[in-house]
Amino acid sequence: MLKKAASNPLEATEVGLTVRLTPFKGPRGAHKLQIDISPDLKDLAFQPVNGRWRGLFDVLAGQYSNQGKSLGGSTKSLSENINKATYQEILKKGLTITFYQDVAGRADEVRVVVRDGLSGLTGSVNIPLHR
Repeated sequence: MLKKAASNPLEATEVGLTVRLTPFKGPRGAHKLQIDISPDLKDLAFQPVNGRWRGLFDVLAGQYSNQGKSLGGSTKSLSENINKATYQEILKKGLTITFYQDVAGRADEVRVVVRDGLSGLTGSVNIPLHR
């Protein structure tokens, strides 16, 4: 589901996303990216279960050529099972998922996808890379 959403040049809008790309130089001058992803928590489903809050999210950050070819990426699955106080704190401060990637030589854009595993809702953002 994540790869299918990422391969679509149109952005999915069911889950709002704020994404920040920070380029930096790694060892030996390698070009790298820090990708910080903050989903809009009001768009994600958290379920109360036995006095705790449960959430399930899948996140993809991938790099693509200008022809839409995948040049690699990373995925994370997050399963949250948190108490009420932590849930309230996350709602106040937000949630940020961070990826670190080497910049692919032919990458023209970064595509980020977040899918809520409980509701099935998806959000995606395509961000051009300028060299």
